[in-house]
Amino acid sequence: MTFLMRPRGQGAELLFHYTSAAGLAGILDSGHLRLSTLDRMNDPRESGTYNFGWRQASPGPFDGERMASMTEEMNIALRRTTHLVSFTVEGTEESADGYFGRGFARARNWDQYGEKHRGAVLVFDRDRTLAAVSELSAGSYASGPVRYVDGSLQSLPDGGWLMFEESEYLEVGPAAMVERWRHDYRDQLFLTKNKDWESEDEFRILVWRNEHASIPIAGLLEGVILGEHHPVPERRVLGTRLARLGIDRLMIGIMEWRHGTPGCHNSLLPDGSFGFEFIDDGVDQNLAPARPIIC
Repeated sequence: MTFLMRPRGQGAELLFHYTSAAGLAGILDSGHLRLSTLDRMNDPRESGTYNFGWRQASPGPFDGERMASMTEEMNIALRRTTHLVSFTVEGTEESADGYFGRGFARARNWDQYGEKHRGAVLVFDRDRTLAAVSELSAGSYASGPVRYVDGSLQSLPDGGWLMFEESEYLEVGPAAMVERWRHDYRDQLFLTKNKDWESEDEFRILVWRNEHASIPIAGLLEGVILGEHHPVPERRVLGTRLARLGIDRLMIGIMEWRHGTPGCHNSLLPDGSFGFEFIDDGVDQNLAPARPIIC
């Protein structure tokens, strides 16, 4: 039974990643889902510079130039080594009408992240995805649902304030200081957004490393749902792209909105056909068909 037919809460936990038509092609052609850095996020709480206050190590006149230099180093260490990828999860309320609340059926997400319904949603098995991330990051990762709170990033839940301590900075250096902050303030810095984003039901995977990070997707995908305006030429080569990844059976569907109600069908091309091509494996000229499971 595909995830479309299962009641929510049954079967494997799923993660839904919205992307554009070009994003889908890039992910399938590379075989990897690439993580982004914090400065590419939409929430100003995350995309802006951390300008937290400083406590000087010694009394005396305030040294603004030194504070600015240390603030820049802390931002580089905290932000440029934090890579993340965002997903939507299933809503908790069942709907008797269409797929309202399902992770792949969010109209706002389709508009903002799915290229105004021209893109796609990649559906991942959560447990297999987290296992793959743990392996590629050597355990230097975190994951969890985002909580939505209106308030200053500097304001802590206990009423305190995030502050850079110059004495700690001088004693252990920025790298060790950042490591402690990731542990002590992980939820505050990386898993909290303003309430404007609450409808996204976001789940994040965070990886800490100096270079770019990406997740190999083969073996993790449960399905691909195309937007109702996904370009027909791209639909025609979807099977080819999947087959090149060694994926020959997958749940494929295309969204439809009937009077505003989300649904899914399997006529990928205007003539009602699936539109999957065959590929040449380049070895013995045998043709390997892509055999999708259609919703």
